Amino acid sequence: MTVKLKLVNGNTEIFNTENYVLSKTKDMHPDILDCKVYHESGKLLARRRRRFQKFYIKHIYKPLPPEPPKEST
Repeated sequence: MTVKLKLVNGNTEIFNTENYVLSKTKDMHPDILDCKVYHESGKLLARRRRRFQKFYIKHIYKPLPPEPPKEST
């Protein structure tokens, strides 16, 4: 299946995967505005998107803090 993500920074990510779990809109990663999942034949299987995306970006969106670097042993 093919997954297409529209992100807050304006980028679009497209990738192929065997498994993809699509959560509810309120549980999605904060950077994702729109997510579409397509079958191999090109048929749209599922879509989740945030309503009022410009309002979300301006007033609600808070990026996750960066992960601290992992220490290697």
